[in-house]
Amino acid sequence: MPLALGLIVAAVGAATIGVDYARAVATRQFLATAADAAALAAVSRLPDHDAVRKTAIAYVQKNLSDARFGTALVPGDVEIGDWDAINGIFVPIDEGDPSAVGSAVRVTTRMAKTNGNSLSTLFAGAFGIDTMDLSVTAVAGRGGPPCVVALDSTTAGAMHLGGSAEVQALGCGVQVNSTASAAMEVTGSASLEASEICVGGTAAVKAGNSVQPNPKDFCPAQVDPMSGLTPPEVGACDPGKGGTYEDSHETLDPGVYCGGLSIEGQSDITLTPGTYIIKDGPFRLSGASSIQGKNVTIFLTGADALISFKGGSTINLTAPVVGDFTGILFYQDPAYGGTHDWRGKSTTDLRGVIYFPEGKLISNSKTAITPEGSCTVLIAKTLSFSTNGGATIDIRKSNCRSALPGPYNRGIVLLQ
Repeated sequence: MPLALGLIVAAVGAATIGVDYARAVATRQFLATAADAAALAAVSRLPDHDAVRKTAIAYVQKNLSDARFGTALVPGDVEIGDWDAINGIFVPIDEGDPSAVGSAVRVTTRMAKTNGNSLSTLFAGAFGIDTMDLSVTAVAGRGGPPCVVALDSTTAGAMHLGGSAEVQALGCGVQVNSTASAAMEVTGSASLEASEICVGGTAAVKAGNSVQPNPKDFCPAQVDPMSGLTPPEVGACDPGKGGTYEDSHETLDPGVYCGGLSIEGQSDITLTPGTYIIKDGPFRLSGASSIQGKNVTIFLTGADALISFKGGSTINLTAPVVGDFTGILFYQDPAYGGTHDWRGKSTTDLRGVIYFPEGKLISNSKTAITPEGSCTVLIAKTLSFSTNGGATIDIRKSNCRSALPGPYNRGIVLLQ
């Protein structure tokens, strides 16, 4: 009889504790749903850290009533940082550093003593368990495709950095699709930094070179992020458009520029907004010439429609923010290839997508092809940077993402 009574008491105790356990599981799910929603909403407010916290708290309060859950989210449990894709961890930034922007948000919702809202038990108190502490963490951040992509699937050195070249890609990754041995090469004193570096084959990095994080070999190939882009219709040549401008000061309008467009000497050319079709000839700048334009797309078509920037030329061009070619700055017709060449002391300030799906991009320049922290995407069949060439890209800010094409501006995802 005593044994039977003990078994009954144990069974009743297990059943009552089971009720409290089931309540804890259900409550934890509520916390998880609220944390996910808060993190996704909050990360869209970067880089405004105050707005990030206010948004996260508002979403939790909307999903978890104070009457039932108490204060489930406090400001200190909304953290701003970056996502380390290689190690799968969230890394908080130093918010006291004005240059630290952050690309991810971690939200921790709680019913715990620290928040004064521990979950009270119904039956477990008989066993000395009066409350339970519960917490759930969610991380959301900028996802989306890599922003530096070498599409060639077989070539060794499909992405090459040599000399003192520097490539920096903040808030996005570098992808080399080639499955060759040494598909990516980093030589000389070149450096590379990105949120993630993936190589279809293997990476050959000279000892002592700064490459962060370590490249991941044998990555699966990435689909071309811009493969769905539709080329513009190419009509007849526009009379008077195209040819060479030497020591000229002109304002040009969109249209079909047959035979290419060459700007030489000390010319100063302004492009009005729209799409410029460069057909059957190069888009060339040399000497001390300069060109500038906002809300422009340069479409290159024909075997000789290639970029050539030389001498001490200055190029300052920004892609459209609305329309069919939102975010597209340079776009080469995928029916053609060839080499696009930056060299000399040309200074370039290019913002938008530079897309040469069958072309080779070579930067053998004494300057980078983008300004520091530029809102830029580089996609080409192969990429090569040497001398002091390279690019510095930062697409973490929401105003940058919104100015880029769909695959990039939809890049907010749950990371954990």
